[in-house]
Amino acid sequence: AMGPKATFYIDDERKKTYFAAFGESMPDLNYQSEELINAIKHVFKYWVELGSDGFRFDAVKHIYDPNEIEKVVDSSGNDITWDKSIEMNNALFKELGDYLKEISPDLYMLGENYSGNYEVKQYAKTFDSEFDFETWHTALGAVTNKDPWGGSAPRKNYDDTVVGVTNELIALNPNWVATGMTGNHDTTRAASYIGDRVKDLDASLKLYASMLMLRSGIPFIYYGDELGMFGANKSGDNFVEDSEVRMPMPFKDSTIKLEKMFYSKVVDNETGEINNLGSNVLKDWPTYKEDNPVVEEEILDENSLYNTYKSLISFRSEHSSIYKGIMSLVSDFTNGTIYKMEDGTETVYVAFNFGT
Repeated sequence: AMGPKATFYIDDERKKTYFAAFGESMPDLNYQSEELINAIKHVFKYWVELGSDGFRFDAVKHIYDPNEIEKVVDSSGNDITWDKSIEMNNALFKELGDYLKEISPDLYMLGENYSGNYEVKQYAKTFDSEFDFETWHTALGAVTNKDPWGGSAPRKNYDDTVVGVTNELIALNPNWVATGMTGNHDTTRAASYIGDRVKDLDASLKLYASMLMLRSGIPFIYYGDELGMFGANKSGDNFVEDSEVRMPMPFKDSTIKLEKMFYSKVVDNETGEINNLGSNVLKDWPTYKEDNPVVEEEILDENSLYNTYKSLISFRSEHSSIYKGIMSLVSDFTNGTIYKMEDGTETVYVAFNFGT
């Protein structure tokens, strides 16, 4: 939420001003209200009592957005509003975290901070985990030799992040749990990004799956990535926005009407028609159903990406050094990487060849 979206808007009907980090249609909650925080705690308690083991917190750096709070300068005149924003966000999540751990001591707090490691580190002592966007983009870079965040030497960068980022966070918080990820709703799906850049998509997606699964911590699969679903994030284009990466799992006998999937109604710039986002996706991508893998077919195909993920999950769950081991780099090459994982009971070596 950068640029003009993160700003104050006027509600003409109520004659009030409100802040929205993500655009006029999504007003932010006012976390400076004690009444609101108590209401949020009430919601948490409800879900914990229903059996929830943890919560994923969206866009944690935007709760007190630097564009929302009053500008702060230090004694030298430097703008430190960003630092103040981090301080306020951490204080809030510490309060919420203390409350949650009080009612459920083993509760897991996962933050989503769509940023590189420098910003993720600012919240390392407050959360149990944050999504590892740093290694997400370098992993895609290693597989395709083109980093989505524009990093040079993409295959070399993966070596630095897959081990270094995790260990840097563990040094700040000894209880830190690493969280690799295939992608999320803010990003173009892995199959689309990789497919545009490699000769053998199936082999490349299986390599990408291995890179996620054979590292420490908890792997997060964005739904459908285990099938190889396609979808481009077209945010900034109000005709489709990010709806392509939010489409439903493609089941064979699905009765979902895609044109009714999204509440948002947006204007087609060319025709002036006002359509639901789902209708726009169908217009923009008429072969959506034919282009995407079908769940039942993937399950039956023993060589499918889906079954590759299943076998990797099974393998990692049998080896504690993979899911809770300490990672260290053994050797790095221009087109590959080797690291080891050890937890005191066994050592596992992992090697990837990114060469074509």
